[in-house]
Amino acid sequence: MVLTTPILEGLDGVNKMSKSLDNAIGIHQPPLEMYGKVMSISDEMMWRYYELLTDVSPASIEKMKRETATGAAHPMALKKDLARQIVSDFHSAQAGPGPARIGEAVPEE
Repeated sequence: MVLTTPILEGLDGVNKMSKSLDNAIGIHQPPLEMYGKVMSISDEMMWRYYELLTDVSPASIEKMKRETATGAAHPMALKKDLARQIVSDFHSAQAGPGPARIGEAVPEE
């Protein structure tokens, strides 16, 4: 039996993800660094990351693509969801950016 898996393109969207090519998202990187790297991928590459790095069904991914094409969904919102999913897979749901980390006002204590 032979098991093959697709190669994931790195942050540059061209070469395979590789630490030596400096286009990788390390699984041991801090949550905010991981989140930022996911946010840096292109909108087109986002779909490949959804396919290979999440449990989102292919039908749901196709639906998101259609909604983005028609303007019903914004790519930035979908990419933020992708980044949160990836960070929570390797850290925790609470490890991703909160309001203070993404530039929103922090409530005074």
